[in-house]
Amino acid sequence: MTNIKDRFFKDGKLVQIPKKEKVKLQLFDELIKAFDRNHVYKEKEVNGILKETYPDYAVLRRYLVDYQYFQRTDDGSQYQVNTEVTLKFYDESHYGDLERYVLTEAHEYYSAAPLDALKSCEKIDERRLVLIIQRRQVAGVFILQSGDIVQKYTSNFDALVMFSYSVDSTKQGRGVATSSFRELDAFVNEHYDNVEEVALGVNVKNKIAQHVYKKGGFTATGDTFIGPLGRQIIMSKKIKA
Repeated sequence: MTNIKDRFFKDGKLVQIPKKEKVKLQLFDELIKAFDRNHVYKEKEVNGILKETYPDYAVLRRYLVDYQYFQRTDDGSQYQVNTEVTLKFYDESHYGDLERYVLTEAHEYYSAAPLDALKSCEKIDERRLVLIIQRRQVAGVFILQSGDIVQKYTSNFDALVMFSYSVDSTKQGRGVATSSFRELDAFVNEHYDNVEEVALGVNVKNKIAQHVYKKGGFTATGDTFIGPLGRQIIMSKKIKA
């Protein structure tokens, strides 16, 4: 937080909001860390937390609302950290986000880096890269693929396979994964016809990912296969129409 204060504040007061969107979002990412995403705050509480470090709390509060860091009730009396996401297919306007994307060492071992995932989609027509957008930023990515590959994971031809799911390590702890799986059904129904299922393979040693997928509505089918990094457990999520 000290670096942020040095760059954007003087004598405890906000000097200016940076014009560059990327830098502006970095500032807001730091500010929101002072709040518990599981807590509902009254406006007085929000003001108190912001005022403790930044006297111009009203300015900061408005920006955090406008940039979707806070969800606010209609009457403006209560606030909660926004964990909602939207899913969209990749477009070139987000290439810079993929370049800046950060993966943990564990994620790098088990999942493709976003730019590598994008290249694989460019080579295979049935593959599409999906972006998880939170607070105007790419917070995560995954691939959806149709076609013959589906038969390796399920006997249901009306299915898709998910690959290379990851969340940017700088965006973890913000409810990204839970929200993205909650939005998956609607996204699939909007962009694909008659898809009933999304299947994936997860390394038998990757217990953390298994837990994340299970929490997101995936269940182990009981089938496995051998992948490049060893045995993969097949998991599946039913898509509600």
